[in-house]
Amino acid sequence: MNKIVSFLVVLVLWQTDVFAANADSIATSLHRAYRILNESPTEANQRTYFNVFPSTWRDFLRLEIQMDNLNGSDLHEYIKALEQLTAIEDTAFAAKLVNLSIGADYDADGANYIQSLIRRKMRDKRFVSIVFWYLSNTLKGDQMRFWQFYWSSLYIEEDNIDQHYVMTEDESYPELIRFQNMMRTKYPDICEAMLIAFKFFSHGVLFMSEFPYKALCK
Repeated sequence: MNKIVSFLVVLVLWQTDVFAANADSIATSLHRAYRILNESPTEANQRTYFNVFPSTWRDFLRLEIQMDNLNGSDLHEYIKALEQLTAIEDTAFAAKLVNLSIGADYDADGANYIQSLIRRKMRDKRFVSIVFWYLSNTLKGDQMRFWQFYWSSLYIEEDNIDQHYVMTEDESYPELIRFQNMMRTKYPDICEAMLIAFKFFSHGVLFMSEFPYKALCK
């Protein structure tokens, strides 16, 4: 039994070291690419920055963990730089943002910045079409997970909105109606998942960092 416990402790410590090393690699690489991009925003440097920027939520969380260790680093500025890239094709951009959103939890700062970026990109009709096409090639569960993050906003009482006021879809999110009008004929299943996620996650979540405390206080 003692040998098993010792092995598990060593395994956990090893995984922690690997996690930290990977996180350091992501943060350091992105910081370097960001500086180079600011000095010379060539197409090649834009592509390098795009490729270094996390493409999964797990890697994005690793990046956040390490941000405090990099003097002069600002996560908001990194995301802003991502949005301003002009040399990246819409299909590649859509794929990165969808993959980054799958499994993401709504929270302040980084998660909020990423969600806002995606919502701004979805104002473009062509980008919306690409996102729906890309989603059509993913698992149904991942389609739902994308829309969960996309629609997530604070629980209605947290936003100081009268809980007796019932919002209609038209009043709260015209973009929901826009997406449905654009895509329900071609992608009915994705629109169904989108609507379900909207109903449950729009004004239906707490910040993940505050969830345990607030949930216990209810």
